[in-house]
Amino acid sequence: YNTEASTVTGIYFNGTFFWIVSATSDKVYKYYANGSYTGTSFSIITEAPSANDIYFNGSHFFIDDTSTNPDKIHLYNEDGTYSGINFTLNNNTSDGLFITDNNYLFVVEDGNILHKYNSSNGSYLSIFSNLTTSSNGLTFNGSSFFISRGVIDGSEARDILEYNSTFTNISITSANPQQSNLSFNEKFDAEWTIN
Repeated sequence: YNTEASTVTGIYFNGTFFWIVSATSDKVYKYYANGSYTGTSFSIITEAPSANDIYFNGSHFFIDDTSTNPDKIHLYNEDGTYSGINFTLNNNTSDGLFITDNNYLFVVEDGNILHKYNSSNGSYLSIFSNLTTSSNGLTFNGSSFFISRGVIDGSEARDILEYNSTFTNISITSANPQQSNLSFNEKFDAEWTIN
């Protein structure tokens, strides 16, 4: 797909629409499932000038901003207006976020540590898992976590790791070219790549 954004840093798909965030244009863009632009966008430049990822929980967009140290998550209302809510992450350099049905926000931070937060108030809960590899993206389909791998031993990784809810690695799927971010609605049945 071609996008209005010159650099895509995050993507979310809800089964009907794609929401794409760009750190270079400092906007969130809305696309139909067929990839055509809806004409809808909203600015995030004031609160999140270095957006790295996006997730929508049904009422708020969670946008990860890497312009602060450590990173912050900013919440935007469904209509794109800023909610006034933000919280600081435990560490710097986040590489993917996802909210589960039980209201937990999972964020891969510092390349390979999966942290768990309360998505309602941003309170830090725990390190959920130490991953065996660096990550470029994260999603959850209700039963498994999917993580796109980043650079391994100086080379680009071209695969997606599947972990069950106890974080036992259960499969690897080849991806080409390198994954930049992941977003799935109900099940893992496609490879999403951003060029």
